[in-house]
Amino acid sequence: MGKEIAIVMGASSGMGRECVLQIAAKYPGLEELWVIARRKDRLEALVPMVGTMEVRPIVMDVTKKKELERLEKLLAEETPRVRIAALAAGCGYNGAFRDLQTDEVRNMVRLNDESLAVSMHLFLPYLNEGSKVLLFASSAAFAPQVNFGVYAASKSFVLSLARTLHYELRRDKICVTAVCPGPVETEFLAIASHGEAYDPLKAKFLVQPKDVVAKALKDMERGRELSVYSTSMKLVRFATKIVPHAWILWWESRGK
Repeated sequence: MGKEIAIVMGASSGMGRECVLQIAAKYPGLEELWVIARRKDRLEALVPMVGTMEVRPIVMDVTKKKELERLEKLLAEETPRVRIAALAAGCGYNGAFRDLQTDEVRNMVRLNDESLAVSMHLFLPYLNEGSKVLLFASSAAFAPQVNFGVYAASKSFVLSLARTLHYELRRDKICVTAVCPGPVETEFLAIASHGEAYDPLKAKFLVQPKDVVAKALKDMERGRELSVYSTSMKLVRFATKIVPHAWILWWESRGK
């Protein structure tokens, strides 16, 4: 096997970018850090921010089959030992299903689900005993949401896959942790709301990406199946276990 590395997908912004910074600081023994995203300038800007660690920017759109084939080829050529993989690429759009653009629906499913699952499958041969994986889901995965239905469904897929892999791979001493934050203060919010004001109720629960990622890395090291940041989101998770989802949907849909 080749170098011991970490891979961060969705590394150009938000929690992916924060993963790059914190992984570089927390694991100085890594030989290389692969950072993957579409925006070349943002990836290159990360290089001087991580100290002396060697960073490899990989510019690609992971929703494209040919781009993932390029990643597969690179892995086969380098045969790295992937100590940490953080799959943080994702997108979301608010709005009633009928009002979403076709491309918005397609992009959420392709980026949040298809590319994540395929990428995880590509990384699997390069994980070994002690490897850790973060799959970024969302507290939206806990229950369906009116006017955020496709996103919530796509993150439910991520949560379900992560929990399955946590148990499938633990026999190989590989830990997979699902990260399920609530609203996080990143550029995702402006994109999701199409530039309009963010839901005032959700805005009250905004947290910082650095705090979410710090807890995710701690939970990952502890071998936990799930990482939920903040007391409020833990209460949301508990509530969605005991309150019928039909009631939740009825409450969310009032006046809409």
